[in-house]
Amino acid sequence: MTLPFWIARRTCAGAAAAHSPLAWSGGRTLRPSTGKYNGQLREQTRTRRDPGGTLLAVVAKKTTSTIPAAKLELYERLIATDPTIERKGVTLPYTSISGKMFTYLSPTGDLRLRLPDAERDAFLKKYRTTLAVSSGVVMKDFVAVPPRLLARTAELKPYLGISRAYAERLGTKGSAKRAATGATKGARAVR
Repeated sequence: MTLPFWIARRTCAGAAAAHSPLAWSGGRTLRPSTGKYNGQLREQTRTRRDPGGTLLAVVAKKTTSTIPAAKLELYERLIATDPTIERKGVTLPYTSISGKMFTYLSPTGDLRLRLPDAERDAFLKKYRTTLAVSSGVVMKDFVAVPPRLLARTAELKPYLGISRAYAERLGTKGSAKRAATGATKGARAVR
C-alpha cells in the first residue's frame, strides 16, 4: 500500500509500545493541560492505524502566510533597495533596527511605514491615506501605504530611508538599554 508523502509511517514493537505516550514523542513527555512538550509548542498530530495494524501519524501543515504573493514580492523588492536592511518575520514580514520596527506588512498585505511627525503629516496629505490600524488600535507612528504606491518602488524608496532613520533615533528598547548599562529593573540610585 502506497501512502501519501505527508503521512509519516512508524511501526511499534508491540501493543504496549503503541499506546505508550513516549512512542510518538521521541522521549519527551506531553503535558496535556498545556499542549506542550517540556515547554516547547508541539506540532499538531493525529494518529491512526492502517488495515495492517501499522501506526500512522499525520502531521498537520505548519501555518503559512496569508499575504498575497504579489504584495510580498513588492515588499521584498522595496527592502532589496537597501542592502543593509534585513527582512524578518515569516508569517508577518517586518523590518526593525535596535528592536524598533519601522515597516511591516499587515495580514492582508498592506504596507505600514513608521514616519516622524512632519513626514507623516505630509505623507498622509500627499497620498490621501490614514494612520495604520491594527486590531482596532490606531498606531500613531505608522501610516497605511496605499496599494498603488507599493507598486512604485522608486517613489517609496525615500520613505523607507526616512522610516529607518526615525527608528534609529528612537533608540533601543528599554531592556537593551538596561543590559548595556548594567542596571536592573528594580535597581535604585545610591546616593
